[in-house]
Amino acid sequence: MRIGADYYPEHWEKERWKTDAEMMVKANIKVIRIGEFAWSLYEPEEGKYEFDWMDEALDFFGKYGIKVVMCTPSATPPKWMIDKYPDILQNDIHGNPKLFGTRKHYCFNSQTYREKTKKLNTLIAKRYAKHPAIEAWQVDNELGWSNTTRCYCKSCENRFRNWLKEKYGTIDNLNKTYGTTFWSQIYRSFDELIIPKAGACYDPCHDTQGQNPALLLDYYRFCSDSVIDFTKESVKTVRYSWRRRWRSDGYENQYCGSRMEEPGYSSIWNIWFRCGI
Repeated sequence: MRIGADYYPEHWEKERWKTDAEMMVKANIKVIRIGEFAWSLYEPEEGKYEFDWMDEALDFFGKYGIKVVMCTPSATPPKWMIDKYPDILQNDIHGNPKLFGTRKHYCFNSQTYREKTKKLNTLIAKRYAKHPAIEAWQVDNELGWSNTTRCYCKSCENRFRNWLKEKYGTIDNLNKTYGTTFWSQIYRSFDELIIPKAGACYDPCHDTQGQNPALLLDYYRFCSDSVIDFTKESVKTVRYSWRRRWRSDGYENQYCGSRMEEPGYSSIWNIWFRCGI
């Protein structure tokens, strides 16, 4: 069995790296996972990229025979980005933005964020594609962590309407399937469709949403598909430059609220469980 650990070289003085590397060798730790929260170091301001710190870390731990799972940093968009592009933020079920300061605060359907993510992932993958210390890649981190699978922003609403149109074809088919005669919920076009934010009957104490259950189910499936699509895009970006072994996302299924155990997700790669490496 090979033993690995998370490690954050950017959190420590470089003098400490030697001590940590020697301790890892002594403990028979063969691989470390790094970089998943480091966007603000890679790109401290828009369009200004800095890779020297990661170059040095990879070279240093590689000399000790320690292999690396290289992570893409999309789990933590930096402050400058949020300030300039607030549409990146997820909205909660009440329609309020999830604020900066933790992680996973981005919307999977934000076109702005997808473009930013693809650009940085491409630069990272191209730069480190042939580094001998890297044996695997992880995209993003803990997809769906802390109820972040579902977002209720305008970007999600627009994409959800297109998703429904593709699924049902006509608004009559949707109305029939949803039983929208009940509570006068009939829709005249897909442009009228809502995303199921907290309605007048929303009651979290009794786990009651108050929205049409068919609408809820479709929205949950749409959100799951959004996570899958975002992940596929990230994997494709990395795979283009790096074609050796396997990719991961470090996701923890109990937090996802999505269908990532299904073929659309699991066929992308052999999933590596962070807690069981």
